[in-house]
Amino acid sequence: MTVDITSVGVATMLFELRTRLFQGHEMDATYHEEVMARYQLTSNPDWQTWFAEERKHVSWGHNTKSTLIYMQTDLVEPQLFLKWVALGQALAGRVPFTVLIWSPSMTARSALASLFHQVLAQRPDVLRSRSAAHYFENITNATTFEDLWDAFRQVLAGLPGFLCYITIPSIGPQEEAFAMRIVDLFNNWSGCPINLQLVTPVHASFPKPGGFIDIDAMYDVSPDLDTPDALHQIVLADLGFPERPSEQLHASLWQSLWRTVCYSVNALAVDALRTVITGCLPASPCSLKSWLQSPACEYHLQNTHLRLCLDKIPFTLPEDSKRRFAASLRDALWSCLGEGEWILPADFDTRKDRPGRLRTRQELWGSMRSVLARHDNAEFLPFAQEVAAMIKEIEKNETDGDVRDEFQRVINEVCAGATWKVACCSVGYAYRAAVEDAINMGLQRTVDCMLGDIVEHPVSSEC
Repeated sequence: MTVDITSVGVATMLFELRTRLFQGHEMDATYHEEVMARYQLTSNPDWQTWFAEERKHVSWGHNTKSTLIYMQTDLVEPQLFLKWVALGQALAGRVPFTVLIWSPSMTARSALASLFHQVLAQRPDVLRSRSAAHYFENITNATTFEDLWDAFRQVLAGLPGFLCYITIPSIGPQEEAFAMRIVDLFNNWSGCPINLQLVTPVHASFPKPGGFIDIDAMYDVSPDLDTPDALHQIVLADLGFPERPSEQLHASLWQSLWRTVCYSVNALAVDALRTVITGCLPASPCSLKSWLQSPACEYHLQNTHLRLCLDKIPFTLPEDSKRRFAASLRDALWSCLGEGEWILPADFDTRKDRPGRLRTRQELWGSMRSVLARHDNAEFLPFAQEVAAMIKEIEKNETDGDVRDEFQRVINEVCAGATWKVACCSVGYAYRAAVEDAINMGLQRTVDCMLGDIVEHPVSSEC
């Protein structure tokens, strides 16, 4: 939503401000635009279903009162980011709408500069409201984050309102500091209505204000949609289609693939643990079996106890793993297109969307799921046997009352012991290895789907 700038002087000043604001971080000025253009290449109508599901739990838009919607998630979905941006653009009206998605090189200052520049580009009249020279001096002299923050608040004070969507998919001190300032802005603001939406990872370093939304507890996007999309993006990027992404975006695409597959392990680990516990229980009906299948139990296991296991998988894609994935992908592409300068087949436009087809996605995810779940989970067995032994005693004395609290107490007690900690360490490292194997398989199959019939490769019938 860009306001036409008819004054050559204002246009020149905006250009100069951008040059000053992003010194050393020039790519951050347009990073959000590059992300949106890239993900629109693989946008799929099925994402609308999941956007509608997320909106059941998140109400955000232009409001006459200031609002802060703060979500935390272990997996930022770029395709849902596109949906929120489109909604913001439709709702903003006269109010400036700004977008931020954190880049790998971004700092708190360059993130603020991005929001600031978007506001000025949409409402250049703010430059005239007092004195263009006044703002130019304030901004160009803002060498620190605090100086720029003060200038930003001055500009906000002259607006009729402010709508802003911020996504931070990474963890670090700069991300933490910026998220805290956005929360502080809402808590201490008394001017025009500001309607903010902030999305960060689930991590102790990020603030947890009252009313924040743990969106992972509400729903999960189907892995046969987001995992193939992440793989599809990487293959398109390495093919240079429609052009090679910036180094920053390329790094983000790899990180998004890693996080997407790692997140899928959450549900698989819960299922594995429940299966092992159930196998240790009597064959006769047992009230614990039904409790184990409940959403409350799943959330408790995943977020209270399995976190110790899943934390063995790094949040950020390790550089050595990334190099192995990149080499594996390069070999797969070479086997189809040959070494040297790649020339895409003449019918590539009809091939490029193949990985997005429903049957292909389901087959791809099914293969990767088998890899992720292939170890026998024997490490969980000693833990499950301890739980089963304690549960049998509870079942003997069971009354007609609700025994869920007793079940949870038993789980908590056993999880506090050494048996569980040993199991978590072993299982966590096994899952990490499985994630790497699954990604390598996924890359090969995605290449085969798009290009495999050029040479003799097994390709899904859907392809």
